[in-house]
Amino acid sequence: MANKPKQQLRDHTQQPVNDWKGLYVRSKEDTVPSGYLIDTLNTVFHSGEIATRNGCEIDFTLPNIRRFFIYKRLNETQRYLVLDTDGSLWDSLYPGSPLITNAGFLDFSAINYLNRAYITFHNRVTGIPGTFIYVYEGGGPGTLRLAAGNKPSGFTLVATTSLNSGVIDPGTYLITVSFETTSGFITAPGPEVFTVYVAPGGFMLDLSNIPIGPVGTVARRILITQAIPDYSGNQFGYEFFFLPEGRIGDNVTTVLNSINFYSANLNNSADFLFDIRETLPAGLGLTIYKNKMVLWGVPGYEHYVFLSKEIEVEIFNEIDGFLFLDPSEGISGVTNTVDFSESLYIQTRSRSYVTIDNGSAPNTWSAGAIDKDIGAEIFTVGKILDSRGTSIRRFFQGDPGGIYCFESGTFQDPVFTYNVDSVWKRINKNHFNKVQIAHDSKNQLVYAAVPLDFATECNYMLVGDYSFAFNRFGMVSGPMVRWSLWMYPWDISGLAVDLDLTDVTVLKVAGFPGNIYKSNDGYLDNLTKITSYVQTHFFRTNPHFVHHFGFLSFNVTGQGTLDIRLIGKDNIKSSVPPPWTLNPTDDRIKQKPVNFVDPFMSVRLRCTTNAGDYFTGVDLLVDVKPLWAETARLE
Repeated sequence: MANKPKQQLRDHTQQPVNDWKGLYVRSKEDTVPSGYLIDTLNTVFHSGEIATRNGCEIDFTLPNIRRFFIYKRLNETQRYLVLDTDGSLWDSLYPGSPLITNAGFLDFSAINYLNRAYITFHNRVTGIPGTFIYVYEGGGPGTLRLAAGNKPSGFTLVATTSLNSGVIDPGTYLITVSFETTSGFITAPGPEVFTVYVAPGGFMLDLSNIPIGPVGTVARRILITQAIPDYSGNQFGYEFFFLPEGRIGDNVTTVLNSINFYSANLNNSADFLFDIRETLPAGLGLTIYKNKMVLWGVPGYEHYVFLSKEIEVEIFNEIDGFLFLDPSEGISGVTNTVDFSESLYIQTRSRSYVTIDNGSAPNTWSAGAIDKDIGAEIFTVGKILDSRGTSIRRFFQGDPGGIYCFESGTFQDPVFTYNVDSVWKRINKNHFNKVQIAHDSKNQLVYAAVPLDFATECNYMLVGDYSFAFNRFGMVSGPMVRWSLWMYPWDISGLAVDLDLTDVTVLKVAGFPGNIYKSNDGYLDNLTKITSYVQTHFFRTNPHFVHHFGFLSFNVTGQGTLDIRLIGKDNIKSSVPPPWTLNPTDDRIKQKPVNFVDPFMSVRLRCTTNAGDYFTGVDLLVDVKPLWAETARLE
């Protein structure tokens, strides 16, 4: 028998992968387009490179973390507010004891505003019933207090005519008091029955028995009407004003003498204080829109969005400080809001709306539906460097159908997660409200922590790189996004994108068992090795031919070894050639004859031998030659 001729290894066609397009998981593996990946784990893309992602290191230690929030104060080192699974809220600057503990606190949301943190506890559906919004100014245990405040009560303010001559007009005046808190909130006036003072004219006014406020009070404010010529005894129906020089800047003084004013100079109205909420019920979330605090997800008011006074964000008007959505239009109450491009976007689980500040009270604003199929959960709108991102062109919003990119006034189609649709569908829908999305707008990356399959916590992270995903109109195109799947040695309970002192973005991840980690330049997850791999599309020249795959080459550097596995059609046939040894400074192209015969061939490269191993590669080449037409199956 004649010897079978050897294949000429260099008479093949070279098929390159020089543009790594990311994970593509939509249907059968043999339909994955050229350059896309059948599978990949813990990889990133840099222009034409594919590489092992960077690792992370511990930034703060605490066990059993449910959620964390980056709290920033002017000219201070940033810190974390962390909720553990026992319902204790911690300030990382004061690790000795929690700020508050309540076993009913299952989760929380917070915002930074005017050097303060506003905090609401919830169960990822609504605020915890019977609880309220807290304000924290960074003072450690014992200083967390309820936002807003109760009006003064249980005292009688005494007003007498001074012996000193003055300019107060004759007539009847009503006088009352409000407390001012450390965060600038001014309470409703009290007591219930206002003090009546009849001025003879030409003399000053003395006040005594001024009430002392609760903890957190920094001042008392005196409110007074203009002179009432014919007082009927009915204290309602008269406008109150802040008394000039009527701010007592402490919480000790109980006497204010020699008060002098012209009635005509009372022009700073305080009437709005009579209609404000004394306590702010806990909701599902908070945000800031045009310097107003936005609150939603309040138990019993799930279809309301409450908005505060501008700048004075603890002042919510009970009469007109809210926007109402028709409950017949959605399957849930409000689950999120986004401050974006001068508008406020409002999400339920299944729909999205938009409204705009018209200059009048919030109850006069109209909210129109922008999409009746796309909604969001409390953590599935991508936070941008710990803000909601009014200065960027787009935001990302996730619902059970995928992550959507909103720009130019609409959700872009196809969906942002088009290439990883099958992965997104694996999310455990019973725990979808634990999905969290963060947006690195500087590096054009979107991170999504997700609970896949039967996981009850987020066990993977989907990472979408859209830096090369812009169409000719400058908008993000979903099919061009490069995706990778990441996995840490722990379940993920929270994530955020932050800036370091050099204005470089840093990914921060909380492990559900404990600790907050920040990304670094190494290749270890807190001393644990990072397993990274990539599996290419199936190489071939004709889908109906059997091919000979004769040679493999890869321009790759790194540390450790890069294992090789060749996989045939339907994963039936495979081959494991000897691995490549990696060197961080040796950038010579690595080559290997493979001699693989099958209709299709995919290349799987895996770096996982030792802690700290990694790879960085460009320009993978496979030599392919058709041999014969595949035998047809006779029916």
